[in-house]
Amino acid sequence: QAWRRETPTIFTDELETTQISRAIADTGHAMRRGEPYGFTSLVPYLTAPFWWIHPVASAYETIKTVQAFVMAAAIFPAYLLARMAVTPGWALFAAVGTIAAPALSYSPILVEEPWAYPAATLALWLAVRATDRPTNASFALAFAACVVAVLVRSQLVALFGALAAGLLVLGWRSAWMRRYRAAWSTWDAVGFWILAAG
Repeated sequence: QAWRRETPTIFTDELETTQISRAIADTGHAMRRGEPYGFTSLVPYLTAPFWWIHPVASAYETIKTVQAFVMAAAIFPAYLLARMAVTPGWALFAAVGTIAAPALSYSPILVEEPWAYPAATLALWLAVRATDRPTNASFALAFAACVVAVLVRSQLVALFGALAAGLLVLGWRSAWMRRYRAAWSTWDAVGFWILAAG
């Protein structure tokens, strides 16, 4: 599909990302239409070196091909995430389903999604793993993966919510919290759940 997509799509996201990426390749600075442009994503920086390939058509082909492999790389964290809950056969089924989704049609488009897809999948796997096997190292890795995902696509800030939810579950199941909850009256429990619902 990437090979058959011969020209960019005329829509602002792809045009803007391409302009910024090519400016970084040419000048080392993010620019849009010759004007300095602030940081929006790591993606223009990740694709900028490919614009050094000549001619431009070859650079474009290379970026599309690399992005197809990058997006398909979501299969690995998807398998590891599924493996935490199901047998290897079903985990493989889930992983293949991850890279057979219609969203993979984004892979040859020069936007953030091809890079955000595996970044988000990796961050989710590491967040679940940190909740399942809590250590300082596992939480540091999960936090770092969430930061990288947000730098790739800002909307992925929601991943921190998933990590925070995992921490809350760990706290709720901790021995200290179980002892504390054992001393609650009925109204303490009702008050807690009303606050939690709020």
